[in-house]
Amino acid sequence: MKQIKIILMLSIMLILICTLGMVKTYALSNLEITVSGDVAGRTLSLYKLFNLEKDEENNYYYTWDGLASEEFFAKKGITTLFSAIEYIKGMENDSTSLTNLAEEYYEFCTNSQNQVLLEGKLARISEKTAGDQAQKIVFGGLSEGYYLIYDETKDIENTKTKARSAAMISSLTKNEEVKIKTDAIDVEKEVDVTSANVGEDVKFTITTSVPRMIGYDKYVFNVIDILSKGMDLNNDIIVKIDGEEYSKILSENETEKDAYKVITTKMQDESTEVKIEFNDFIKLKNKAGSKIEITYSAKLNSKAAIEKDNNNQVKIIYSNNPKTDGTGESNTDVVHVYSFKLNLTKKNSKDQALNGAKFILKLEDGKYAKFNEETGIFTGTVTNENEATILTSSGTILNDDEEEIELGEIEISGLKEGKYILKEIEAPDGYSKPNFEFPFRIVPNLNNGILEGASIEYLPTTNAAKGYLSGNQTEKGSAEFNIEILNAQKGLLPSTGGIGAKIFTVIGISLMLIVVSSYIIARRKKLQNQQ
Repeated sequence: MKQIKIILMLSIMLILICTLGMVKTYALSNLEITVSGDVAGRTLSLYKLFNLEKDEENNYYYTWDGLASEEFFAKKGITTLFSAIEYIKGMENDSTSLTNLAEEYYEFCTNSQNQVLLEGKLARISEKTAGDQAQKIVFGGLSEGYYLIYDETKDIENTKTKARSAAMISSLTKNEEVKIKTDAIDVEKEVDVTSANVGEDVKFTITTSVPRMIGYDKYVFNVIDILSKGMDLNNDIIVKIDGEEYSKILSENETEKDAYKVITTKMQDESTEVKIEFNDFIKLKNKAGSKIEITYSAKLNSKAAIEKDNNNQVKIIYSNNPKTDGTGESNTDVVHVYSFKLNLTKKNSKDQALNGAKFILKLEDGKYAKFNEETGIFTGTVTNENEATILTSSGTILNDDEEEIELGEIEISGLKEGKYILKEIEAPDGYSKPNFEFPFRIVPNLNNGILEGASIEYLPTTNAAKGYLSGNQTEKGSAEFNIEILNAQKGLLPSTGGIGAKIFTVIGISLMLIVVSSYIIARRKKLQNQQ
């Protein structure tokens, strides 16, 4: 899932006030850079990286004489002006590298340990702070060259804003305007498990940040969370701002109900919309950048077994214009909770389905599974084996000759990933009950929380048990498996741990025949010798 960030578009900018490669007869000066858009309350500072000058023949060239940039690049191992310019040009289409470079330059110029090194060098040219209602900041009296505009806005605790923003190189030949867009809001949703049994609770965590609200008198901030129809919301929502419960942040005469309200709506597709509507959110104006964390849990219901993929999503509706009541939407983040279905088929060695086989299912914690006898949906566990639900292979179909063919099917669902033991307690008529159990494991293959594949791992405990169970996904990405369990006819598979009474009987008869034959042969030889 994504990192949490508030994007301040263009609040770090490298601006080139020149036309590269153009020959001029005079140097432009007294140029202006106007920064507009979401500037209210921001503190922006201006730094110069390179000078643009002309020679006696009116040809333009760059210098870093008297600028802090010479020392900055030297510290990075870049000792020539040409190399420095080429270094920056190589980042023109790489906003991440450019942003990192801008951040490095700002830190270099403002680090007190570099003050002796930078003595007599020009670093920051100007710093301006916009009022709460301001719509632009103008930097004037500029000559051609490379400039860095940096957002130095502090939060309420006087630390630099937590946001990192994009950097941009622009080619300008006259007064220009650049615009900072309204802060975008990012939201992230996480879940504590990727699969669960029906009836189990799943915990969700929603994370975002308090946005900048400078210039606003009121502010809409609503979290819209959608639970799939396989989830029932528990009444345990907790909202925290920087680790402290939101209700405790408010004044003493206000209660938790004053902080926010929860509105649940059943949708047409049977999903549930959970709306967390913050009241008087503007009170958090001085906490811009603070972490908002919302936690709650939901219980998987029987519909989760049918859905199998129970996806849940969240987004935020927020104010995006202090002059109107306009609102915007954040990104939508989605998490998945899977519930697996098993289609079991009992077969013999001739690949014929068998009805009448009876099983019970044991879970990894040693308890036994209970299922709805009509739907096969998991309902819970018991500690006593005798109380476990007995699963019987059944079902018939008519073939082309109108003959009834057994299907040998068992369908169970609502199970999470992990290890299980299938125990056959009664074999079909004419077949022996195996003297071993069928342990297996459901193993999902997830990519960023999305089920891409899954497998059934058969875990036989003896050599004799190998090859008796196999399973595959019904289709790629599905939380459903087809599993086949083999059975042997009576006489082919012993019902005890020994090698079988029939084998002893055969061996015994053979030994008796050998003894009798030896006696007859010896007797005949004796009579012949006497004659």
